[in-house]
Amino acid sequence: MTKNKVFAFLIVIYLAADLFASQNMIDFFSLPENGVKVLNNFSGKPQGKNGSLVTYDIRLPKFKNGVFTSADIARWPTDTNRCLSWVFENDFKSLFSEGIEKQTVYRKYKKHWLDRPNRESPFVLLQLNSGDYLALVPLAGPQNISWLYVNQDGELQVKAGTLGTDSVSGDVPLLAWRRSPDVYTACREAWEIAVNSESIKGRTRLRHEKDYPSNSYKSRRGLKGLGVWYWESGFNHDPFEKSEYIRDWNFRAMYGAWDTLKNVDKLHKNRALGWAAYISGKRESRRLMGDIILTKKDVIDYKWYDDALVPTGWKIDVHVSDKAYDKGFEGDAFISKALFTDYSIPYYVPYRCLYSRTIDNLFMAGRNISVTHEALGTVRVMRTCCLMGEVVGRAASLCRKYNAAPREVYHRHLKELLELNGYAKEIKHLKEN
Repeated sequence: MTKNKVFAFLIVIYLAADLFASQNMIDFFSLPENGVKVLNNFSGKPQGKNGSLVTYDIRLPKFKNGVFTSADIARWPTDTNRCLSWVFENDFKSLFSEGIEKQTVYRKYKKHWLDRPNRESPFVLLQLNSGDYLALVPLAGPQNISWLYVNQDGELQVKAGTLGTDSVSGDVPLLAWRRSPDVYTACREAWEIAVNSESIKGRTRLRHEKDYPSNSYKSRRGLKGLGVWYWESGFNHDPFEKSEYIRDWNFRAMYGAWDTLKNVDKLHKNRALGWAAYISGKRESRRLMGDIILTKKDVIDYKWYDDALVPTGWKIDVHVSDKAYDKGFEGDAFISKALFTDYSIPYYVPYRCLYSRTIDNLFMAGRNISVTHEALGTVRVMRTCCLMGEVVGRAASLCRKYNAAPREVYHRHLKELLELNGYAKEIKHLKEN
């Protein structure tokens, strides 16, 4: 081999080595047990459909098992507006194998399955071969959001992106982690790092100064359920005329309960309320009437409509006042309970629930569509409401295209509306079976 060839060969090796060395990498073989990765003085413009700014490969120690938190890839059927925990063994690639055994979920009326997960995740937990647990939490900042991602080769990455199209400059928080022999410590302290404003420049503190619960699982159980969904009021009041009264009554109940816990019972004397919403979230208010008013019976009986388009998979979930806490507050309850009814999911809501029967050019999407109080218990959740918006948007495009009212789209252009919304194999299969 001539000197020139040797020299060229060495240059190629050097360039390849330099390229490998410059690759974005988070290497857990050289990192401390806990920490946070922040890209300081970052500058970049989002690329692609998901607005990705930068990608970092993650080099992991060998692990026995893992939990990958994600929505399922098919979206429907699923437990809808929540992420699921996918358990796997020592290889991320197995999560997305075509031959993966489908996770079966049993419902009252029908057995169905959940397919593979999406490749994006807001949380990953690994049990390492060493016996330690490693919890990974992607971070969000004022200009960006990050997520964990498994590529086609089964390698874990963390990506930073933005919801907008503008360039991002400054500090970009990427990932928090905690490694510990105790699984609860790993999870708890990874989240503690994720909300610690001292670790992430420019991040607003999510909670006031606080002492986190102890490592003992038993000692944390006393805090369970102190501020969850069942603190509701206004069951017997008009949500429009008495909106402020309902809100103030809920505040009275909340502050009174907290005062008792902290100052009377002395259960949490060193703690403080971190946050309370000044504007109440309205679970239900005005519903407009369309050409079809969907009922609970329709959903349970799986009544099929030819314009079935919006999939819903949440149980029929109706909240009522909990009589166990009503004494002395009759008519002004502030603690609720949920009454659930199962059905064969997914059920498809008809298009005719999404426009008004009396106002020619009015569409509806969200919690105001044409359903009964009980049927609202399944269609009210976010993902289902988003899908209503997709259907209404496509129907509106046909209104413009044909100078037609929403009702005319059903009577004259239904086939095109179904095609626009992907009415294909899945829905036809459900209808036939």
